[in-house]
Amino acid sequence: MSGTLLLNGNAEHDTELVHASVPWLGAALARPGAPPRPVLLVTAAWGEREHDEAHLKHALHEVGVASRLEEGFDRAIVNLSLRHELDAVLAAAPALGPAWRELERAVEAARAFYLAHNAHLSALVRRVLATARELDPGGSLAALLEPERGTRDARPGALVRPALRGELGHAIAPLAENDERMMAL
Repeated sequence: MSGTLLLNGNAEHDTELVHASVPWLGAALARPGAPPRPVLLVTAAWGEREHDEAHLKHALHEVGVASRLEEGFDRAIVNLSLRHELDAVLAAAPALGPAWRELERAVEAARAFYLAHNAHLSALVRRVLATARELDPGGSLAALLEPERGTRDARPGALVRPALRGELGHAIAPLAENDERMMAL
């Protein structure tokens, strides 16, 4: 099956991911005469709440993905129930349990450090932007990243702006590197 994989890494609410993903949901959207492709949900990270996906289905309905009920099951928006499947595998092969739990502990530890590192860097970005907005209340991140205009720049904060630009670079590059490390893990 081909399709688009959408990962909820930074959306504050998972329904925001659904609304932001409309351009990539094209083949799943209800259109007259065209068979919709299924949307597969992977909510295994939610643990015991793996099947509490009603709010996601509601958001998918809002953006035009229609449910298709067959024999009491939604065949258009399908939760793969991967956590349930994993639990069945671990029940069938109990010797795998300790190794799996150790892997989960390692991933959770790495994730905790990833989040702490990102929180520190994100706070630095917000602080730089707040300082920049004090200099120029209508300013933006893009304006702050504009190349210097030279020594004749008469804008307020012209001497501070290069320092702020440098601090942004010192925060944004490690944020991207941290994401790459987490994805590799």
